[in-house]
Amino acid sequence: MKKVLCLVMALVMLLALCACGSAKETTPAKTDDGGKKVETKEFSCAVALPEGELMVEVMKRMGENLYERTDGRYSIKVYPNAQLCTQPELFGMIKSGGVTMGEAPIECQAEADTRFTALQLPFAFNSLEANYKFNLLANERLNNKIIAEKFNAFPIFSVSSGIMQYVGTGSRVATVDDLKGQLIWVSNSLAASTTTALGASPVTMEWNDGYPALQKHTVDGAFAASLLGPYNFHWEDALKSITICNISGSSSNMYMSLSDFNAMSEADQKVLLELAADTEKELMDYYYDMAQKLPDLLRERGIDVYELSADELAAWRDAAASVYDDYYAQLDPADVEIIRQCFEEANAG
Repeated sequence: MKKVLCLVMALVMLLALCACGSAKETTPAKTDDGGKKVETKEFSCAVALPEGELMVEVMKRMGENLYERTDGRYSIKVYPNAQLCTQPELFGMIKSGGVTMGEAPIECQAEADTRFTALQLPFAFNSLEANYKFNLLANERLNNKIIAEKFNAFPIFSVSSGIMQYVGTGSRVATVDDLKGQLIWVSNSLAASTTTALGASPVTMEWNDGYPALQKHTVDGAFAASLLGPYNFHWEDALKSITICNISGSSSNMYMSLSDFNAMSEADQKVLLELAADTEKELMDYYYDMAQKLPDLLRERGIDVYELSADELAAWRDAAASVYDDYYAQLDPADVEIIRQCFEEANAG
């Protein structure tokens, strides 16, 4: 009898411990002032980057904070690794209601509107700060209206992780002539035009396909990566050289469905936008800091990192000058003026 009693007591203690462990892993349900359980609206967030990447982690934290600050009315569920959609598919998914929000560079939406690729005009930025400022100006004055009308979406924050550079699988590219005959991975038609103007042959691919192509040497290099990508994803097994030439800008935007945003109360909208602003600042502080460190960090991994001389950079600019004329010829003159003004203000500091 004593043995049975001891076994029963041990089982009760074990079940109690398991229950305590489960309670720690479960987000506690929120209740209103009357004690009624609050129904939580979960926003699905599509991110193409893998688990553990900074964008994934900051969005998870933003979701936790949103849940707390709205008393459980809203939360964010992050789906990394392009589980819900690829970056070029994001606008269509938001418009159809397939996702609530998601991250994508606006330049990945080139098929939707050619104006979205303006930040990839060649050699347009003198610094990462200028690239970031241009993104904000172009969104405010041009892109946001287009995105709202066409896709029922808007960016809750916008950042730039770095300016695009040349990354290659072979020896150093120090002159524009060194590019001739190379197969270059690019992400859109405007980048392809720049590549052709510089004497190389463009190969258009999505981000997830580019690195395997570099590994297999089916392309010789890329104009589709800043320094942060090769560093974070350890591309040193594929890359031998990087040429810092500021070939084009980049963006990373967190877009959200306008329908879902407008369904929130003004107070909850304010909370969401405050959290988004905090997230944007956290990301840009990190990107600015890394921009200073990355050349040396990549050299430590055995990659030859070379910065173009002023004279050689001028030669690259001259070779690609026609890209501007061809691009602007496709646009309404009023939009051209907006884009030019954004470039001028961004680079002025």
